[in-house]
Amino acid sequence: MEIPIAVPLYRCADCGFVTTASQENAVRAHALGSPQCSGQLVVIADFAPPPTDVTRRARRRRATSRGSGSQGGVGRDPARSDS
Repeated sequence: MEIPIAVPLYRCADCGFVTTASQENAVRAHALGSPQCSGQLVVIADFAPPPTDVTRRARRRRATSRGSGSQGGVGRDPARSDS
């Protein structure tokens, strides 16, 4: 199963520095590329691919399994006694 890779695009509003990387690497790159700037990076785009059918089915199964069983779940009123 392939794991989709999300690539965020970061930009500094103060100096205009732009990079695509993990947050940690983007901060390092900004510090090296614009050492005089004290601005913060913000995500301006996130290029995550759309979920595949396999991903959608897995999410649906997880959401469905959370509401079943004796542990309670969605729709169960914790204040209501079953006895």
